[in-house]
Amino acid sequence: MFGKGRKRSHRTRDEGTGGLSSGSGSKQHGNKSEKKKRINALGVDSQLEERRLEKLIFGDASDVVANLDTADDLDLDFDEVPEVTSSRIRATKQPNISASAPSEDDSGVEMGDSSPSTSDDDKKREPVWMDEDDDAIQVKQAFQSQGRKLHDASGSRDSYSGFLKGKYEALMGTPRWAELGATSIRKCDTDSDDDDDVMQHSGPFLHHHRSQNLGKGLLESKHLRDLNVDSNAEGPIISATEFHPSSTVSLVAGLGGAVSIVQVDGKSNTKLQTVQFERFPIRCAHFSNDGTQFLVGSQHHGHFFVYDMMEGRSIKVPISHTSEVTNMKNFTMSPDGRLIAALGRFGHIHLITAQSKEWLGSLKMNGDVKAISFNKDGSRLYSHGDGGEVYVWDMHSRSCIHRFTDDGCIVGTSLAVSPNGQYLACGSSSGVVNIYEGTSIYSSAAPQPVKIALNLVTQISSLKFNATSEVLAMASVDKENAVRLMHFPSMTVFSNFPHVAENVMRPQCLDFSPHSGFLSLGNNRGRALLYRLKHFGNY
Repeated sequence: MFGKGRKRSHRTRDEGTGGLSSGSGSKQHGNKSEKKKRINALGVDSQLEERRLEKLIFGDASDVVANLDTADDLDLDFDEVPEVTSSRIRATKQPNISASAPSEDDSGVEMGDSSPSTSDDDKKREPVWMDEDDDAIQVKQAFQSQGRKLHDASGSRDSYSGFLKGKYEALMGTPRWAELGATSIRKCDTDSDDDDDVMQHSGPFLHHHRSQNLGKGLLESKHLRDLNVDSNAEGPIISATEFHPSSTVSLVAGLGGAVSIVQVDGKSNTKLQTVQFERFPIRCAHFSNDGTQFLVGSQHHGHFFVYDMMEGRSIKVPISHTSEVTNMKNFTMSPDGRLIAALGRFGHIHLITAQSKEWLGSLKMNGDVKAISFNKDGSRLYSHGDGGEVYVWDMHSRSCIHRFTDDGCIVGTSLAVSPNGQYLACGSSSGVVNIYEGTSIYSSAAPQPVKIALNLVTQISSLKFNATSEVLAMASVDKENAVRLMHFPSMTVFSNFPHVAENVMRPQCLDFSPHSGFLSLGNNRGRALLYRLKHFGNY
């Protein structure tokens, strides 16, 4: 309406007709006064509306004083007052509120939160969805539908879902995702983040924790390729097998007079060298303590050989007739590297220097000597033989400091001292192995063994402790598969060695690697069997 009057006045002014111009001017003046009145009316209404909303939301001065008085009377905390105000804001929120009012983005707290702290009621959360039909199912009904028998009828009318929940929590505990507290939620979020990190990688996530001590019952082992698979020149009977003290090398010797040096890896077991000793059936062979030489002895010759692996040549060492040493079919090296102890006739134990290979003297026991063994540092020597007596020799004074009777033994055939000095194992011709504590044997002339092993029924020809004193290997040459491994300190035999489907034939000799990772067995079929003991180190 106002627009049409304005257009007419402009048109009459351009045409230059005065009458039309004056008439139009009077109409325009009236229209302007009417528009001004309307604008003033709207302005008053808007101001009143704004004041009404401000009073409704914020209240006036009298309301503030009244609210303070009310708060004092009711002893309200100031933390509770903003909650009332915020509720009033939500109840009366209008789209045309002035922009000067604080917005949600400007305040650091969401609408309705009086303070950053969370009350106990906020921590209590309810499930988003719940099936009412599950709560209606009773334990008795569920068992009947499943064809199961309810043993305890006292809880037959309980909820089946609650029964399952209680049973799960009793067995597994409350899972983290089911903990409804704020702290548990943050933990779950962290766990989910950790799961996301795990999924970013590929590889073995399950790390089998290897126990420091060997467990009893079952031994985790694996039969590997034979040590002498590339040579087969040692003869039909493997009389000696031994691991190098510092390198991953082993020697295999037999009655054929050959010694093979093998690289031990469990896969190919490559032959490094074979040394042939003409017309010299080898009965015993050992590495020197420094590993630069190995010595071989025979039953029917009055000399022995020393092979220098650094120079690659063999040295024949004759035995003096005045020493009463007739052969070197059974000898051992002292752990300190000073002596070689060889078994002689009529109870003599001959001592030879390891450096010059000269005869030093002899030790004499009653009856024939069948077995000898040094302790770890070489200060003591134990001997066993006819009469069932065990002699303990002091190697510094070269005298017998103690002897005792092996319980129930008539003829002793083997000996072994544990590296930790805690146990002494004595084997007899009847297949019995008596285990003594290292300290108890000095307290009596007839000590009682802490364990009597009756697992073998023929004479014990080989006894050997591993480096950690946790395994004792026992073997007999008179029967097939006559080899057992005993666990310490439980003193029980591993039930899965040797394997049921495997025949090791008659074990002639055995040895553990320096860190007990491998076990070698020489048999009467020309094979040097190799086993990997997985609990121990690689070599």
